[in-house]
Amino acid sequence: MVRLALDESVMMNALSPDLSHWANLLLLVICPVAGYLIGRLYFRGLWWSIHRLVNGGGAAATIAVFVLRFALLACLLVLAALQGAAVLLCIAIGILIARFVSLRRARIDTP
Repeated sequence: MVRLALDESVMMNALSPDLSHWANLLLLVICPVAGYLIGRLYFRGLWWSIHRLVNGGGAAATIAVFVLRFALLACLLVLAALQGAAVLLCIAIGILIARFVSLRRARIDTP
């Protein structure tokens, strides 16, 4: 628990003090968009994996897509966490919006 205190200043600063006001606002716009795009890729891959398993597809490709999907999302979230709490929260909001959109489309496509 001692090492957790070392990143307090990074996580508690909502935005980067090194950037200008406009750069911080741009960052807060780009992060939800990046989260949305990664979320759409994640949930699209999830849909593909489920569709492939239901229709008797190969397990190797399904597992490969799962690992790739999970690694991509984990890398993005780790990078966001290193940037601070505001960036991580904005990316998480983008991913949640992508989840909502993906579930809506899945309900529309399903009879």
